[in-house]
Amino acid sequence: MRQKLKKKSWKWMKLAAILLFFISLVLFLFFFKNILVVIGLYLFCLLFMFRFGQFIFLDLDPVPFSAIILLCIYDLRMALYFILLALPSIDMVSSRLNHFSIINFLSLILTVLLFNLPPMKSTALYFAILVFNVIRSILNQAFGLGFQTLMFNMAHACVYFILGSVIAFFI
Repeated sequence: MRQKLKKKSWKWMKLAAILLFFISLVLFLFFFKNILVVIGLYLFCLLFMFRFGQFIFLDLDPVPFSAIILLCIYDLRMALYFILLALPSIDMVSSRLNHFSIINFLSLILTVLLFNLPPMKSTALYFAILVFNVIRSILNQAFGLGFQTLMFNMAHACVYFILGSVIAFFI
């Protein structure tokens, strides 16, 4: 009985994830001006997390980095829409929608709001991912999560700081 119920709820979760994915794509079409860049980043994040999302120890979530790229290229509204639509749907499709998603959401909103200020916007691609990981580490400790999350946050910060430096060279 329990196995049957678990299998049935898993089907509903997958159906809800697919439905949320298509709803977010439709909302992207209505809200964004230059849709190709946004959908390209969204599909990259989706495919990356679908392929590598099960490796929890890597913690290489590309959604924060993509939102910061959108903040640098466009504006605050575009980055916030991307965060609101992409983060839950991509985490749900990759089966990672949990308490860390809430921490990532809060950290990313605070980081994008901070780096929208005029003196900080020019360095957003370099340092925003570092600030995001510091805020995420503070929130992890505030919610009483383990000390090992600091190691994951620092690995995440190092990888995306290097990637941000390379991408900033081309923007």
